[in-house]
Order: sequence, then C-alpha cells, then structure tokens
Amino acid sequence: YIELSGAFALLFGATMESFSIFPQRAIPMMAIALITWLFFCRFIKQEMLILAWLSLTLGISTAAYNELFLERSLWVLASCLLGMYHLVRSGYFFTMVSRRGHWAAMIYTVLSIFTLFSGLWSVYPYVSFKYSGLILFQNLIFIQCIAVFSHPRYRPRLIKLVLSFAGIYLFAAALSLIERISGLGFMDALGFRIYVFSRHPNYTIFFLLMCLPLWLLAGESKRKRTTFIGAGGLILSLLYLFLLSYSRQSYIQIAVYIAVLLLLFREQTIRRIIQISSVLGGFCLGTALLLNPSIRHRVFSIFDITGSLRFKACTIFADLIRERPFLGYGLGTNRYIYPRALAFMRPGEEPTRQFLIEAHNAYVDILTGLGILGLGIFVLFLLVCT
Repeated sequence: YIELSGAFALLFGATMESFSIFPQRAIPMMAIALITWLFFCRFIKQEMLILAWLSLTLGISTAAYNELFLERSLWVLASCLLGMYHLVRSGYFFTMVSRRGHWAAMIYTVLSIFTLFSGLWSVYPYVSFKYSGLILFQNLIFIQCIAVFSHPRYRPRLIKLVLSFAGIYLFAAALSLIERISGLGFMDALGFRIYVFSRHPNYTIFFLLMCLPLWLLAGESKRKRTTFIGAGGLILSLLYLFLLSYSRQSYIQIAVYIAVLLLLFREQTIRRIIQISSVLGGFCLGTALLLNPSIRHRVFSIFDITGSLRFKACTIFADLIRERPFLGYGLGTNRYIYPRALAFMRPGEEPTRQFLIEAHNAYVDILTGLGILGLGIFVLFLLVCT
C-alpha cells in the first residue's frame, strides 16, 4: 500500500503539473496515466517492484507529459530514484545482467562523469552542468532498463508497456488528423505535417521509429491476436511516418531497418511482416509522391545538399571543432555558440531558422561539445551495446 500510495501521488502530481502546461494534450495524457497506473498495479501485485517503478518513470516522461525536458521534472526524478533503490536492494543488476551489460553501464557512467567535468572548461559552465545532470539521470534509467531487459520474466512485460505507449501516440496522431480534417478538409489537412504534440513532430517520430523493431517482436508471438496487434501497430506506425510526419529521417531510417532486418531475421513470420509492410509502405509513399507535392518536396530535398540548412550547420561546426578538437566547448553549448559562429563566419547570410541551432547530428553535437575524447567514449558505448 505504501508503494501504491507513493506512485499514485507522483503520477497525480506529474499529471496535474503537465496538464496546467499542456491542457490541449488532456486526452493522450489521461490515456498514458491510465495505462501507467494499470501496469504499475499489475507489477506490484506480481512483486516486480523494479519494473513497476520503471514503468512509472517511463510513463510520466513521455512526450504527452513533458516532451524532452526530463531534467526539469521532479516527479520523474523521484520515481527514477525509487526504482534505483529497489534495483540496488534486489541485486538484480549484478546477478542477472550480462558482462556486456555491465561494460555498457560502466562506459555510460564514465561518459556521464566526463560530461560533468566538461563544465569546468565549458564556454557556458551553467549550461554544461545542467546537461550533465540530464545525462546522469538518463544513465540511471539506462541501468534500470538493462536490469529489466536482462530478466526473462520482466523483458516481455517491458516491451508490452512501451508498445502500449506507442499505441497511445498513434491514437493521438489520429485525433490530430481528425481535428485537422474537420477544420481544413481532407486535401488541405494533408498539406503539411501532423505534429501530434504541439512543439515539434519529432517528439512522436523519434518514439515511433524506436518502437518499430518492438512491433516485430510482438509479431513473432505464437498467439494470433498478439501477431495481429504487432502487424497492425507496425503498419499504422509506417503510415504515420510515411504520410503524415513528412520526416526525411523516417524515410532513410525505415529503408535501413528493412535492409538490416531482412538480412538478420530468418523467422518466416517476421520476414513476412517485413515484406508486407515494405510493399504497403512503398505503395503508400509512391502514391503520396504522385498526389502530394509537399511530401514530394520533402523526399527530394534529401538529395539537395547545397541548399540544406543541416549541411550548412555541419560546415560551421567543422570550423568550430578545429578550434577545440580534444575537449570541445562543453555539452549543451551548441545552441549558443552556433548562431554567433554563423554570424561571424558567414556575415551577411540570412539567419538560420530558430529551431536549427544544433547540428541535427548526434556525433557532430557530441564532438563539438565533448571533443574527440567524449566522442570516443560515446562510440565505444554504442559498440559495446551492439
């Protein structure tokens, strides 16, 4: 009862605070709150305390609540720390996690500590210390996820939880589309991106892209109902990413997914789902290219390197990296140093759009912020996790 009371207080507090900031997200927010609470109660009943608190942490850190500003939410931090308390007390991390998982967690911890020290030589120390807090917080979540995913009983339940959140994202996208159609009509409604959550469509796009392989795992199930749900979630995700997101990274990443998955997977059910989804996605994208000039412009702009704001940003960052190649300028400072560097190195050029104040490339951002040493630690972390 203590666990349930504490979780309810955190969930209620996070929901009320987020609703006061984002009242237009009431429906998806309440849906995520309900799903989070149901999963939490089930996990508590099954005495899966680590998974219960991780489910609460993930639930109240979804885009419907606070988008990407995790370090500003004391509710999420409290839930994460309680999850870490149960993880340390249980000893699961040392008994269930593989040696590769231990190495991954250790390297991520080194990266977190290095990010913290980067505030000492950062050009904007306050910003770097704030970002180091976010990295440390994400490290705690990562450690809990490793422990849960390494447990054979916990893993399928965590996947089901994450896919439930993905289903709510798709539901919110459908609501946004219906609202757009009712206000503008069908053809005009598809003339520009469906944001789902107000600030930027990437808050939905990133999550759905990461969940695509998990829908395949659901499709691998021997239960027909679960297979149908997995295939349905995969197809709906692809429809949003192809037709409504206008996301160039989605087109590129889905093509890479298809190539890699067909190369790796030999299980016939998964291969059939991939093949059917690829045919449907290709047909939908081809139709959209013919009928919708906005999507056609987005797809063809992938190959327009000279006119790309991202390419321009990368050239500016290349000049910045030459100035401080080893330790960088401090993580999180890119949004402050880039506009000044652009004005200094390219005088007279038209100002960059407000949102394009970073490289839009994780490797370039980390290389600029933490230098070669920080990028090396990050790449080592990825290699160990692969």
